[in-house]
Amino acid sequence: MTFLDRYKTPKDLPKQLRVFPLSGALLLPRADLPLNIFEPRYIQW
Repeated sequence: MTFLDRYKTPKDLPKQLRVFPLSGALLLPRADLPLNIFEPRYIQW
């Protein structure tokens, strides 16, 4: 299941979205940004 299959309308989105601030990154529409998240404080979400 892809992101587009899961969220077809705005009401399908979760009420709360987590934001991961990342300076110097540019994420374009329909593009992937692979992240290497290894710190326990970020993994525990």
